[in-house]
Amino acid sequence: MARRKPKNRAQRRQAERQRRSSLKWIVIALAIALAGGLIYLAIPKGKKPTMGPPFTKQGELQFISQESGDVIRAIDIEVKKEELDRSTGMMWRRSMEENQGMLFIMDRPEPQSFWMRNTYIPLD
Repeated sequence: MARRKPKNRAQRRQAERQRRSSLKWIVIALAIALAGGLIYLAIPKGKKPTMGPPFTKQGELQFISQESGDVIRAIDIEVKKEELDRSTGMMWRRSMEENQGMLFIMDRPEPQSFWMRNTYIPLD
């Protein structure tokens, strides 16, 4: 659809003002978009650990048969005694060997809750 050409000087001025106003808003919108993009690119991206903390053997736990007294299975353990260590225990770990585990030492013998955030491996 073709635009109609303004017939008189007042209509031409009005049309020119509308074009300038539209162009001004387009330029403002582009400037805002560009500034937003630059700000987004300038924000540092937090890289998540790929491997997680290394396993540190702090002991060995043996499972012993009550009937025979034989060792059924022995696993290497990492011990978490302090509150901060317990709260971050398995976080960020991507793997753990079949014969490795983590032992959480609590202050009192009572039901405990564990936060599963950023835990990528099964806990059993």
